[in-house]
Amino acid sequence: MPKLFLDGEYYFQGCWIDWDKLRGNLLQNISDLLPEANIKPSNSKKEQRILAMLPVQLLPGNVNIDSNLQMSPLKISLLVAWGFMILGTIAITVLLFGVVSISERRASFVSSVTHELRTPLTTFRMYAKMLNEGMVSEKKQKRYFATMLAEAKRLTHLVENVLEYARLERKCTGRDPKPVAVNNLIHHMHSHIEQRSIQGGMKLSINIDENLQSIVTYTDVTIIEQIVFNLVDNACKYASKGSDKRIVISAKELPHYFLLTIRDYGPGIHKKQKKKLFGAFSKSAEEAAHSAPGVGLGLALSYRLAKHLHGKLVYDYKVKDGAMFTLYIPKHKI
Repeated sequence: MPKLFLDGEYYFQGCWIDWDKLRGNLLQNISDLLPEANIKPSNSKKEQRILAMLPVQLLPGNVNIDSNLQMSPLKISLLVAWGFMILGTIAITVLLFGVVSISERRASFVSSVTHELRTPLTTFRMYAKMLNEGMVSEKKQKRYFATMLAEAKRLTHLVENVLEYARLERKCTGRDPKPVAVNNLIHHMHSHIEQRSIQGGMKLSINIDENLQSIVTYTDVTIIEQIVFNLVDNACKYASKGSDKRIVISAKELPHYFLLTIRDYGPGIHKKQKKKLFGAFSKSAEEAAHSAPGVGLGLALSYRLAKHLHGKLVYDYKVKDGAMFTLYIPKHKI
């Protein structure tokens, strides 16, 4: 308490505190946080929880943490913010990974296409040079021309697949499905796929009952022929080395779909390849060099063409001896 000497007398300055009332006010202010708290006078500065302005000690008592207090609006806001940040980070990571993956696959696709183009072009240049310089006898000229024709057809098929896939990616294909009888559909594609089967050393067998041939389905004949030709072409590439060289095309009718099944009896599809079976740009230049000719675009294109016709192309994983694909063709306009 300060002491003041004035006019020969000592004066003491101070204030009178109603401790009970002050203590009650202090405890009331913190009752929502510390309902069992208490305050007691203390002259020792070594004790804990000594108030800065008053020589008293705060005794918090038992603190019961309410579960509702733990999930305060601030904590909920922070949790939501962190959640969105994590989701945003994951989304950006997935997007970047997808962009890099597509870029790598497109680069592999360009490499494999380049390899596939180089083979027939080299054949054309060599054979044309030999024929032009008279280095080939008349007996062998027919065989040379046949080889050049086969390479030209393979090159044309490759270019058509790439262009058709590009049109589907840009969604600018203008083909419109129309009703067509199954017998007309089979007749339209028969000579084309049979010629490819003979060229690949395979035997084509089309087993469709007469009662199914009169079914009218809603489709585009040209697209169906392209899908079936791609499947037959794959069978000729991968199943020609097997003992059973059959390619069997059969049919089945469902209430809303006409099913066309294309099956071979070759080695089938390896488990590792099934994951990227209908994926585009999945065949690298190295794979193209050591496997059957092609860039790995035929199945991806066929799958998307089937979806374009509101149908679907399905691979039957239950078949063990060979590979079997089923094409679902809508019977009515969708």
